[in-house]
Amino acid sequence: MTTQRTLSSFFKKKEINDFNSTHPTCMPSNVTSTSNVPPQPSKVDERTSKCRRIQPEEMDAINVERDPRLRPMIWEFPLNQRDEVRRAYLKVGPYQSRNITYPFSGEGNNHRRFQASWFDAHSYWFEYSPKNDAIYCLPCYLFGRKESGHANAFILNGFNKWKKVNDGVNCPLLGHIGKNPNSSHRMAVKSCEDLKNKSQHNQRLFGKQA
Repeated sequence: MTTQRTLSSFFKKKEINDFNSTHPTCMPSNVTSTSNVPPQPSKVDERTSKCRRIQPEEMDAINVERDPRLRPMIWEFPLNQRDEVRRAYLKVGPYQSRNITYPFSGEGNNHRRFQASWFDAHSYWFEYSPKNDAIYCLPCYLFGRKESGHANAFILNGFNKWKKVNDGVNCPLLGHIGKNPNSSHRMAVKSCEDLKNKSQHNQRLFGKQA
């Protein structure tokens, strides 16, 4: 008889990232501008069009997908499996590819690219997809809702307007976090913490019973 594997069994164990961030800041002012570099055609749209998202029913056949552009949307999973999926992603934390070459996009003075140092400013939620050269948000992915317009940029499509990242108080990343303590992002972060704490409580409870 074949033993049924859970979704979390496909993940390599890794220390859980701390989702508490009391002083969010915008990205460092080291966005690479290369106005003297001849503009090159952007490959983002081409890559995005060729990237097929993994379907939920495929998750048992292959390793669970880490790239934010390829993984299934959380609302595509059966309701009774979603917390299991969330716990698995919380174990491995945000997908942050550091040791790769990031492509340039834009033209002229807008010819910029993603910077690996940005991971440090928002490490508890910040993800990068090499497949379509864009930023995503892990907590918002885990607790996003299909009908929410808020989801599009940092869950579905990704954000890659690099010039705007260093736009002071108008930084889109700060806008994503939101000043309101009940912003969609902050509520998603709280939901991640609640789920993590619940899992730890259950582990302690089962440990005592054993």
